[in-house]
Amino acid sequence: MRTKLRSLARDLKAFPLECFGYADDPEERVVARKDAEVAAGALVWASEILVDELFRDVVTLYEDDGDSVAESDGVFMVLEELPPQFAHRYSALFAKRLTVAAVSMIARFTQPGDVRLSCVAEELLLRILLQDALVVADTHGLLSDEIRTAWEIFSTEVYEDTDHEWLYDPAMDGIDEDPRLAHMGIAPMEVKDWFSPFGDGGYVHPYAVGAAGGDYH
Repeated sequence: MRTKLRSLARDLKAFPLECFGYADDPEERVVARKDAEVAAGALVWASEILVDELFRDVVTLYEDDGDSVAESDGVFMVLEELPPQFAHRYSALFAKRLTVAAVSMIARFTQPGDVRLSCVAEELLLRILLQDALVVADTHGLLSDEIRTAWEIFSTEVYEDTDHEWLYDPAMDGIDEDPRLAHMGIAPMEVKDWFSPFGDGGYVHPYAVGAAGGDYH
């Protein structure tokens, strides 16, 4: 498995091993090449898991009588990893848009070029993707402090800020009305805003954005 993950690292074309702490110069090197490759390869492996689990969540919502995760008795793989206070907004349509956003994000990760996360949904998806990668490494006995360090460095490289982490704070229920956000310079992040592109340069697939209109219920 170690060999397989190391070979998959090359598929993460948008992020050279330097994004995981490796450097040719020993004095600048934080993570050994083999560990950086395992960390990168685990992300590629976990990408397939993430998309597959999203498809399952979509099916679960369509087969269940509930209109959202909050109203469903089903078992969810990805949607249950999202901020729980918004579970009533996680409908089948939302799950489909999240799936398209995940596929679009992963596709950019596997192509050369400067990659920036384009919306809050992608920030949340990457958070889950990193968790899945950790499980992959741990399941196969490959998880180490060095690989954890590689992911920490990667997170620093790809995340411009950690505003999305506020969504996991139970005290932030009603986040769009919380005056603390404006004071701290953090923009409102309701579910309807999660797919809105960051600035003019952010690309979000039209289906995920909901370019044709419509709500998330």
